[in-house]
Amino acid sequence: MTTFALLGYANCQITGLSASADFLHLLNTLSQREGDERLFQWKILSPDGRDLATPAGLRLAVDGDWSLAQDADVIVVSAMDYGRMGPFIAAVEALRAELARLPEYWAGGARIAAACTGTFLLAECGLLNRRRATTTWWLRAQFRERYPKVRLQADALVTQDANIYCAGPYSARDNLMLQLVEPEIGRERTTLAAKLMLLDLNRASQAPYAMLQQYHGHGDPLVSRAQQWMQARLGEPQTLDALAATLGSSVRTLIRRFTAACGQTPGGYLQRLRVDAAKRLLETTSRSVEQIAPMVGYQDVSAFRKLFRRVTGLTPREYRCRFGAGAAD
Repeated sequence: MTTFALLGYANCQITGLSASADFLHLLNTLSQREGDERLFQWKILSPDGRDLATPAGLRLAVDGDWSLAQDADVIVVSAMDYGRMGPFIAAVEALRAELARLPEYWAGGARIAAACTGTFLLAECGLLNRRRATTTWWLRAQFRERYPKVRLQADALVTQDANIYCAGPYSARDNLMLQLVEPEIGRERTTLAAKLMLLDLNRASQAPYAMLQQYHGHGDPLVSRAQQWMQARLGEPQTLDALAATLGSSVRTLIRRFTAACGQTPGGYLQRLRVDAAKRLLETTSRSVEQIAPMVGYQDVSAFRKLFRRVTGLTPREYRCRFGAGAAD
């Protein structure tokens, strides 16, 4: 029987614990209905063994402290509540002593996993250094800045590297759990569980959901002015030389500071800014792609379609069918 340790702590999201336990219970039920034995057992643990009080005002009984995770086959670290970056990082750092156990458990053969903001905890203790990982799309710039040794795959929904698993935000946790249990239950039962939970096994990217809001908390006034200038002229031709001249900066300085603040060049940011505007138009209007492309700065509709698919992983039609209220183009 495979044993899961579900790790909670102060400020954790209760769904990271309760939903994971419900998921494992469902799989045990399916197994027993087919005449087989229970496949999974689990323990919900806190750092000191005391019951948890979550930010949502809920209390959760636990089975012991984190030391009990040393005998687990799989360890799942719950996501952390997030309000502002400063208090969030302070809460992450406050768990360093407890997190120091995780590399030991991994070295002992445990698979270790986290989703959403929980991925910061795996990175904080060094487990993700030089390994592929993902995180929640709306904190990827901050993640990349704080943990430069991690090989961040920002658009991936779930990553696996050396028995360490990471997933994107919220519902990506369910896809993560499916990957964690598939070695025990096989593909057929994994597919059945996905159908019962209305999960898409083929969903591999969080790119369609990503927006640009994560690039505005950097505190660099030059970059902020550049972002405002690009936003105000979204449908117009834009050049890096013109932008730098307007800001009274050299092109080299602008690129350096923009890349440091946003994790991408001004040109890459402008492309994503235009795609983001197109996404909103696809979501809220029935305008055709031929109408939308020039509104966001592209006269070549074919080039726009290619860019849109490269950034989001979907064609404009597919995106509208999934997220929009209007007719497909």
